[in-house]
Amino acid sequence: GVGKAADAEAMEKAGASREEIWRKTGWWRAKDGKWRVEMPDIRTKNSAAIKKAWKELHPAQGEGHAMFLRDLIDAEELFKAYPEMEDMKVFAYKNGKGDTYASYNPETDSIDVFGVKTASDLMLRRSDLTHEIQHKIQVEEGFAKGGSPESAAEFVKNMKSKERILRVARCFLRKIWPSTRKL
Repeated sequence: GVGKAADAEAMEKAGASREEIWRKTGWWRAKDGKWRVEMPDIRTKNSAAIKKAWKELHPAQGEGHAMFLRDLIDAEELFKAYPEMEDMKVFAYKNGKGDTYASYNPETDSIDVFGVKTASDLMLRRSDLTHEIQHKIQVEEGFAKGGSPESAAEFVKNMKSKERILRVARCFLRKIWPSTRKL
């Protein structure tokens, strides 16, 4: 679990395999050379706790209802590893935002959840909250970021070399469609 990174590093220096390190510590070194840890599942608080938080809304921006992440989830190990996340604001907006159900905003260090009209709606959004928490951790740790078709298109548009665009496209196609290996 959390807090065993030093153990993982010591095991690695002693020649332990990646698999053995992961089994004993929960940590592994990713391809980018950074350590990763598997966090336990995040559970939403019970309905009474979320309804109480909903009623005792913290000051909101715009039309959103603002709560703290600690009001919505039970995640002792997550909060031990990233204590500032307990006070992270979660804004619940009644209106949807197209196909986007939630997003992490690094500028405000908050999570926006869309299409939420009641506390019960918010309870059903655990997977969206978990996904956005991952984005927060990616930013904190400098991990590779996730993306969307729109961000991929922007990335390609900003690439200087047509040759590089083709290389990236070939790699992507090979991953999703193995018969394109000849490209």
